[in-house]
Amino acid sequence: GHDSMDPSPDPETSASAAQQYRMVLSALGQLSAREREVIVLRDLEGRSTSEVAGILASSEATVRSQLSTGRVKIRSYITDRLRKRT
Repeated sequence: GHDSMDPSPDPETSASAAQQYRMVLSALGQLSAREREVIVLRDLEGRSTSEVAGILASSEATVRSQLSTGRVKIRSYITDRLRKRT
């Protein structure tokens, strides 16, 4: 049987996680270079908005705007792909 203490994920969970990962990578590919940089620094690396603004020599307002736009594009890309699968 499958022991609940077993830390290794079952194959179905692993396949699903790999599929989700590929979908997110594809979604990132749909963004402009700047939107992608902002999403990676803020959401994937966990940096603060002010850190991202400093790294990209941009204002915090611009970073927030690009972050919002990038997130909306990623969400709609993934939603669209999921709808097409069903």
